[in-house]
Amino acid sequence: MSEHTRRQVGRETCTPGSAA
Repeated sequence: MSEHTRRQVGRETCTPGSAA
């Protein structure tokens, strides 16, 4: 998974790194 995709998915799941 690419860094960009990880952040997009993190926003939907609730990842600390993306939510911050």
